[in-house]
Amino acid sequence: KKGPQMTSRRDEMGVILGDDGNIFAFGGYGGNTHDYLSSCEKFNPQKGKWEPVAALKKPRRSLCCVCMPDGIYCIGGFDGKNYLKTVEK
Repeated sequence: KKGPQMTSRRDEMGVILGDDGNIFAFGGYGGNTHDYLSSCEKFNPQKGKWEPVAALKKPRRSLCCVCMPDGIYCIGGFDGKNYLKTVEK
């Protein structure tokens, strides 16, 4: 079964299941401008829809995400020019 569409087209994003039961998608490549994304969204299974959440400070694709007790961390990625050595919470 196909689920609801995300609020923004994206690929090569970081995806993780949060400790609140929501699925989070961070950054990636695509959107309406076909560019590196800083936007983020979550899928709320209770509501059955995707909702925007706070954006990353730096657009990135091909990143890794880790869920820790104090939050979700987005690690590394590529911003179109550089492989990033930064972490965002």
